[in-house]
Amino acid sequence: MMPWGFAMEDLQNFGTSPTSTFFDPASMQCTSPTWPDFSALPSEGPATFETPVSNDNPRKSLHFLDKFTSNTGLVSSFDCGTQEQREQVAARLDEQILSELQERIMSMPALGMDIPSPLILENNSDTSSTSDLPLDWFNDPLSLKTHEILLLVEEVVTIKPRNSSVALDWSPALRDACLQFFSPSNIRRFLGFYWAIWHPNVNFVHRPTFDMLAAKPTVLASMALIGEMVSYYRA
Repeated sequence: MMPWGFAMEDLQNFGTSPTSTFFDPASMQCTSPTWPDFSALPSEGPATFETPVSNDNPRKSLHFLDKFTSNTGLVSSFDCGTQEQREQVAARLDEQILSELQERIMSMPALGMDIPSPLILENNSDTSSTSDLPLDWFNDPLSLKTHEILLLVEEVVTIKPRNSSVALDWSPALRDACLQFFSPSNIRRFLGFYWAIWHPNVNFVHRPTFDMLAAKPTVLASMALIGEMVSYYRA
């Protein structure tokens, strides 16, 4: 039985034979400092052993740490591309989302409705009503996720634990704002920003197997929020 479970052929791969040692004999010739050597060190301060570091070696640089601690916001702290690149991503996403929206509308019965525009709704006043929601939502599988996220937000706002940091009160305006922000079209758009801009920085979500319809609403909402935060709207 060889030491540590090594087989005979394994030792050959290490360049040694069963009769030789696992360690290079030459390394045993190096003398280690003795206590007299340590006592002979200067008493002004602790002994320091410095290894010269070349500034040309990229492995020794801390550019990311410097950027992360010198800036605020995800776009400035991480590699999220330029404003122009993010605008190009937004243009492609808008084109794709509009095409999918037209396909869903064409598949619906003729109801005499128009394609809702703009895709990002900005009317958060009390005059807006959930009855004004685009009719294509009824034919959009993501509309269920929008409703699930809305219920979670409502629960967080209405059921506040003691010393809660949530200062909002649930209202029709807040409900409409949540519906508009987490609309199916916005979820698709914000997840597009997430994959294109944020995922290369933090890729802990497995994109090939990720399914928006099967994802938990908390995960989907978090990804949508991150995607919006790194979008070109956050210039």
